Amino acid sequence: MGPRIARVVLWLALAGALAVPGCRAEPTLVGRWQDRSPAALLYEFREDGSVWLIQEAITLPVFRYEVAAGDVLVLYDGMGRQRAFRYALTESELTLSRLDQAGVIYAEYDRRP
Repeated sequence: MGPRIARVVLWLALAGALAVPGCRAEPTLVGRWQDRSPAALLYEFREDGSVWLIQEAITLPVFRYEVAAGDVLVLYDGMGRQRAFRYALTESELTLSRLDQAGVIYAEYDRRP
């Protein structure tokens, strides 16, 4: 097979993979999320497991996080205390719900650039 045909086959395979439903990456917590509450706080979840509060020129670490049991988000404050929430995630929305009360939403966030 010549180099030109090989490139065409490669491009067709790539285009086919992108067209198949379910081949897209799952949404990720990593990124900036703005609280929908009146305070409208902006948090940044980083790949290293830290959560930072972003306010104008100030950026402060406020939590560490981990995902446990698939849809449970555990947040650790600076003293090591933990709070766990069930979370639902799309590309543009993050919802935290109480574990002890089914269906009770604790907080909602919108993804920000």
